[in-house]
Amino acid sequence: GNVTSSEQESVTRSLSLGRCFLDARVKRGLMISDVAQAIKFSPRQIEAIESDDFDKLPGTTFVRGFIRSYAKFLRF
Repeated sequence: GNVTSSEQESVTRSLSLGRCFLDARVKRGLMISDVAQAIKFSPRQIEAIESDDFDKLPGTTFVRGFIRSYAKFLRF
């Protein structure tokens, strides 16, 4: 069938890594500050991950470790 651009956009958005983290955090009723405190990262870094703004984070190795920590915290 025909997929409208808004449907396509929502599929793309739902598949983004940051969106997965955001949805999982919200489902658990957690605030960014809760996550920041638990995994020892700044709220700004968590916001950057959730908005897929990886350029705001230092180095690929750091980002990989950060995502791993966040995923483990959310029990992905």
